[in-house]
Amino acid sequence: MTSFGAIEMVYPVSPDNVWMAERLKKELLSYRIPAAVQKKTGIRDLSEMKTPALIVFCMPESVKDPEVEAAIERFRASDRSNRIIALILDGAPGERFPEGLLHETLPDGTTVDREPLAANISAPTRKEKLKKLETEKLRIIASVLGVAFDDLKNRRKRQRMRIAAAAGAVLFVFAAAFLGYALSRVRVMTGQQEELSGQYAEAQEAEREAELQRNAAKEAFAGTIASEAGKVLDSGDSELALLLCLELLPEMRNVDLLTEVFRDSLAGLCAEGYVPVTEEGPYTRLRYGLTPRQFLDKQEQMTEPAGDQFEDSIYPPLPEEAESEEDYIELKREAFSVEESCAFYVGKFKTPDGRSIFCGKIHFPDHPEKDYYLKDRQGAHLRLEKAVFLPDGTFLGVGYKDKLAYRVRIADGEILPFFDEEAEGIQETDTGGTVLPIHVTAFQYFEGTDAVFGTAASAVEAYGLRPFRYSGILEGAWSLEEQKETAYLFGLCNSELKVYTKTPFAECCVLKAEADYISSSSLKAVELPDGKEIVRYLGSFYELPEGKLLYSFKKYDFGRIINLEDDISSEGWVPVQLLNETIFWDVRSGKEAGRIPVPYDPAIINRPSDGKFYGPYDERGHRRSASAFNRNGVVWEYRRSAREVPEKLEDQIALAEELLQGRTLTKRERAQYHLLTPAS
Repeated sequence: MTSFGAIEMVYPVSPDNVWMAERLKKELLSYRIPAAVQKKTGIRDLSEMKTPALIVFCMPESVKDPEVEAAIERFRASDRSNRIIALILDGAPGERFPEGLLHETLPDGTTVDREPLAANISAPTRKEKLKKLETEKLRIIASVLGVAFDDLKNRRKRQRMRIAAAAGAVLFVFAAAFLGYALSRVRVMTGQQEELSGQYAEAQEAEREAELQRNAAKEAFAGTIASEAGKVLDSGDSELALLLCLELLPEMRNVDLLTEVFRDSLAGLCAEGYVPVTEEGPYTRLRYGLTPRQFLDKQEQMTEPAGDQFEDSIYPPLPEEAESEEDYIELKREAFSVEESCAFYVGKFKTPDGRSIFCGKIHFPDHPEKDYYLKDRQGAHLRLEKAVFLPDGTFLGVGYKDKLAYRVRIADGEILPFFDEEAEGIQETDTGGTVLPIHVTAFQYFEGTDAVFGTAASAVEAYGLRPFRYSGILEGAWSLEEQKETAYLFGLCNSELKVYTKTPFAECCVLKAEADYISSSSLKAVELPDGKEIVRYLGSFYELPEGKLLYSFKKYDFGRIINLEDDISSEGWVPVQLLNETIFWDVRSGKEAGRIPVPYDPAIINRPSDGKFYGPYDERGHRRSASAFNRNGVVWEYRRSAREVPEKLEDQIALAEELLQGRTLTKRERAQYHLLTPAS
């Protein structure tokens, strides 16, 4: 409720109603009562009112509002029904008047229906309500003062007429004065006309001079941008050079250097073979939606084994029987099995007397009730390292302290005999650990292989998987490697490479180093689109399984090889860094497939090259296509045939926009070259 003087306003409480009440109060207090009405009522302004009046805001919310009903009832009880004024703000007829306004109970108990007269300012917006209030406030004021609405309305009409008459008289006086003034000015203006004509001619000449200066400034700026675009093009960023030129074309086509750089950039992108496109950042963002770091991380994730569902560390309670002042123990993941939905974690805890107890725990994330701490046959905690899970429901590992070999059943942690069949020279201890023919320090299992391997410092043992039995030592091999998604394993030796089939596990060929071979320890294998597999070893490439030599790079091939790149594409192309260029060699055909001119940099000698293939990823061979190659931060794309560059500038612009694939200048690039950001 809002009140001032003898006037009260009642309404359902809301921000809009409070605002309207304050606005109505301001309008009523600022109203100037006409002199004739002042004389009739003896009231100069509404703040002097002595007789109470009630203004009721009418809307659907008012119908059941207890405060509104109480105020109406209070005025009726004091015999002031005629001093209640309705103000309609919202709602349809029949659902906006409170019951107290529609029905009145007389002293004899009878109920009389009333049709309240009301001021109406209902509208969808505040602005429209205020516009209606300009007129409707007169109805409210007339009811408060007890005078007729026309007394106030006609006063406003008479006031407007007086103002109009006064304004007309003033305009007449001014018109007469202006006529005399105008006649005197005609003579003066006639004399000034010739002077103004001369000044206008001078202004036109100045405008032409300014236009010439603006055009000269534009041409100078276009020349600067063309020069910068030329430098960018020389660095290998053809797309950025095109974008810089397109900012000023076709408007500045008269600047020869600008159109020359634009055409050279376009011709470079349309040439045959490898062409420089742009820097790696814009390239990976536009083609793959990734930053260069994300692009490389994604490629690494494609070749890494699964296992994200297993935490790197867990913090379980200590074993119940453990004596320790610690409540929890930190265990780190040693190995995991996606098929068994579990992981093996290792760690240690201290006893009250300071001894370290090394332990291991099998953890099932989806069924933690199956978790258990691993113990040997004598009941002591057992920590294994270099563990590997096998598809037969067991896992292998080397004892952290005793360095013995253990085989454990995953389901319940039982220490099993290491082999399913007896083997000569195998010794089992009371703890369940086994002494193997060689001092095995780690176990390996490769998916898709029917064998398991134990590796030592310079030897490899093989075990049959089903049944699990001792097979023997791999002759000559001192380590074993796998290339993802190939059907082969590779045994590294001093000067040769032994190749084994995975299933059945057997030696299929031996690759020997060629004379004058390129020194490189990298071993790379890839499956080509036709299903053939090739392997790279010490600068030579072989076709599997026969071990047929496809091509061998020698130290002084092509003048001098600086670096044999570490990468190999899904098509079987190899990048070879020479003194002044990189060539791409198709090892299947023994022919050059493409080349990139790269100035000689002594810093690249004796260090791994940073060249990487950037084409689409081949899921089958786990290699990227040679359709794009990143050299020193610039990405080059391979074109099988050249594309003709049109003669007309408009056609060249259309071709450039097609090649840019929607790329535009970034804010950073615009700021760097002082280009305005286009209006959105």
